[in-house]
Amino acid sequence: MYDAFLNGTDNYEVDREVVRGVMKAAPEAADLAVENRAFLIRACRSLAGQAGITQFLDCGSGLPTAENTHQVVQRVDVDSRVVYVDNDPLVLAHSRALLEGSRTAVIVSEDIFEPEQLLANDLVRSHLDWDKPIALLHMGTLHHYNGEATRTRRDIMRAYVDALPSGSYVALSHFLDPEDEYSETARIWKACSCTA
Repeated sequence: MYDAFLNGTDNYEVDREVVRGVMKAAPEAADLAVENRAFLIRACRSLAGQAGITQFLDCGSGLPTAENTHQVVQRVDVDSRVVYVDNDPLVLAHSRALLEGSRTAVIVSEDIFEPEQLLANDLVRSHLDWDKPIALLHMGTLHHYNGEATRTRRDIMRAYVDALPSGSYVALSHFLDPEDEYSETARIWKACSCTA
């Protein structure tokens, strides 16, 4: 559906049908998709071009669409390495086809809300040099997590951040309804807004 929101070519009629329904109920949804992709591109350009980061761990990458992480960062440094992470079988199949033969970009099947398991994955460990800075990308992912009773979003991100090498970066975007006073994210948003 994300690709359909972006007017891409890698989507199906069922995706387009859902998008049409969403657009009727919430026309701003397309703006969220476009702005989220634009933020990903800006963040990757900045991390690669200004911060000199050459390793990227893209969690919850979704179906390939316009301007994927490896395409953006490899315009700055062709040797930049990217590990995409998703656990949707369709995403994995499309991504593997797109990345076939690439020596610098791979996809692994893991649950992005289980950071310890993901970070222990052999391909994640071997494709990235864990003695050098890594950019961790969590773009529009955390709002999909529903396990707050056992582990919060903050706990998940803390596990990732604690595992990153010195000099690493985190780029994160998160969808929320700031008027939903019951959500953990809305409470954090309001607290940050009050102190900003």
